[in-house]
Amino acid sequence: MKIALYEMLTTVSYGGIQTTYWETAGRLSALGHEVHLYGGEGEIRREVPPEVRILTFPFTDRKKFPDLGTRFRKFAERISFGRHALASLIENRYDVVYIRKPYEMPISLYVRSRTGAKVVYRSGGTEFFPGYRHLGKRLDAFLACSRYNADQICDYCGLQPEVLYNGVDTERFVPLPPSRNVTGRLGLTEEDFVVMSVGRLVGWKGFQCGIRAVSMYSDPRVKYVIVGDGDHRRELEKETRKLGVEGRVVFTGYIPPREMPEFYSVANAVLFPTIGDDDAFPNTLCEAMACGKPAIGTMRGGIPEGIVDDVTGFLVPSGDVAAIAGKVAILREDHERTAQMGAAAREHAERSFSWDIIVAQLARRFEELVRKDRKS
Repeated sequence: MKIALYEMLTTVSYGGIQTTYWETAGRLSALGHEVHLYGGEGEIRREVPPEVRILTFPFTDRKKFPDLGTRFRKFAERISFGRHALASLIENRYDVVYIRKPYEMPISLYVRSRTGAKVVYRSGGTEFFPGYRHLGKRLDAFLACSRYNADQICDYCGLQPEVLYNGVDTERFVPLPPSRNVTGRLGLTEEDFVVMSVGRLVGWKGFQCGIRAVSMYSDPRVKYVIVGDGDHRRELEKETRKLGVEGRVVFTGYIPPREMPEFYSVANAVLFPTIGDDDAFPNTLCEAMACGKPAIGTMRGGIPEGIVDDVTGFLVPSGDVAAIAGKVAILREDHERTAQMGAAAREHAERSFSWDIIVAQLARRFEELVRKDRKS
């Protein structure tokens, strides 16, 4: 098959969606498909087979459009990109155009009207807008990254997507001994019990709950490492000072994806303290499990679909700081149980979330659509 992976941000910025495109491109190519990866004019490149063709086009930054709301600006930015990419999308006559943002539905469906390409959209959140249902009904396949996300879409517009989870590179994200390099960079010691959270620093991620949970321990060896950056960092730093734990909470700032396996290596447990509804299914949960780390997560969003309670980690009520602290205590005090959960997490990631498995499922869905079309 000839497949277009279409996402403006792929070559412009880092993030979960962008990672899925690079991983999908490489594995579809390895399966023998001709893959073209579309992105905006930018410097970012990830390692993919040389057969993957990378096509970049100019776009107008969303900040240059009138501030009629974030989604209006995102839509306008994508239209500016699509205007430049359109001729290539039509000329190459793809079997499948694969998109991950709903703002790409209009141009993809227009390409289908001109070339017959199948349009497959895989949702990763709730970026709804007027006309979403109308466009969604016209897709050849509508996928969601979790059952939770599928239910969100169904509640909004009555459409019921198929579920295809996010994946992880289980050959790159592996259990490693604690990195002395990272331990030194973060000012940690071998005696520390390290709880780690990874993600964009926004309020609904709930990292403030992790800080409060750590503050419930008088032992200074219980440390909380927050990997990532964002607008909420100043508020989180203020919380550490208020609770007197600024010496036990480490903010790393942005860490490149290639360094994350080494960073996960210093964690004894990972924490997903989400208090909002936007975590449809965090990629970082798959990464942490692949690295053999037991996870503590709240019962919000798609997190319960990734953690097998009391097997690969623990589920706790959203916002329940005492419950988080209690689960940290269990893992800290029972080393054998922590090791068993870590091993179970690794096995779960390999069995359920390996990119090889996820992309093979995606490729089969593409093939079904193309085969059905050819028969008709």
